[in-house]
Amino acid sequence: MSVLFADLVGFTSLSDSRDPEDVRDLLTRYFETSREVVGRYGGTVDKFIGDAVVAVWGTPTAHEDDAERAVRAGFDLTDAVAALGKQMNGTPLALRAAVGSGQAAVVIGAAGHNAATAVLRDLGVSARS
Repeated sequence: MSVLFADLVGFTSLSDSRDPEDVRDLLTRYFETSREVVGRYGGTVDKFIGDAVVAVWGTPTAHEDDAERAVRAGFDLTDAVAALGKQMNGTPLALRAAVGSGQAAVVIGAAGHNAATAVLRDLGVSARS
């Protein structure tokens, strides 16, 4: 399994200096863009946490090139976020992305939810890289 963790650089400062509706609109477009880019590479957005995106490859179907797909998605998402900033009143946006690959536990229906989620042992390390 491969996991992409990505978040906006300086989002807290950006959100503190913007109107809440503008921040909501930015996040909505960022999340839509993230879903589109991840989906293009055969991944699935597992969750959004604040301004962070967690996407997975290798579940429910694994491919030999899942890690490469995740890395390529990370590069494309970085470019897409920069372009999104230009579209949104020239707001400079940057994305920090990390990919971790390895064995993972996939939990289906955890805590009363119908969705699956992935737990990759080194995701925390990937996220902080």
